[in-house]
Amino acid sequence: MAEMIPDLSTQFLLVDQLCKLSMKELNMTCAECPQRKPEWVSFIRPPVDGGKALGAFVCQKCAGHHRKLLREGTSVSAVKRWTSNSVICKQKRAESA
Repeated sequence: MAEMIPDLSTQFLLVDQLCKLSMKELNMTCAECPQRKPEWVSFIRPPVDGGKALGAFVCQKCAGHHRKLLREGTSVSAVKRWTSNSVICKQKRAESA
């Protein structure tokens, strides 16, 4: 199945939300281990009853484990590389300072 690519305004909103979330102290450590500054996000499918999808910031090693879970058909729906050094994040940090 082909991956749907959101329109540009939706992509901007998603990056903006990821940026805000990545700056929270709780998300500055991998969700699975003590590694600091995780650069991957693992997305978990929502339950069939219409619940919200979840995401977790994970390090490269744990992202590998999550990709394996994805291949095994678990509730992990995607594992994407992310860095809080994006232009949008730098701009947000400057605005909040």
